[in-house]
Amino acid sequence: LALLRKGERVETTVEAKPQPELLLACKQPLPKPSYLVVGGLVFVPLMSPYESSVSRRKIDAVLRKPAFEGQQVVVLLMVLRAEVNIGYEE
Repeated sequence: LALLRKGERVETTVEAKPQPELLLACKQPLPKPSYLVVGGLVFVPLMSPYESSVSRRKIDAVLRKPAFEGQQVVVLLMVLRAEVNIGYEE
């Protein structure tokens, strides 16, 4: 490696080392996330961690057999901050 130090050319050797891994390597395939983002609104399928967000009055309707194959109950998980969502973040 050639450097200029105080106007003089200096030749030096620099040992190259690999960068440490900052992320863990994935040894198995991860499942695809199941979500839908529409206009900054993030919807996810209703699962047990989110079941508490459904009122007891509506839980019977939520737990009914789906009307057709592939039908899912979804919940609004979060609102992403964006100009179009002003006032809906909280």
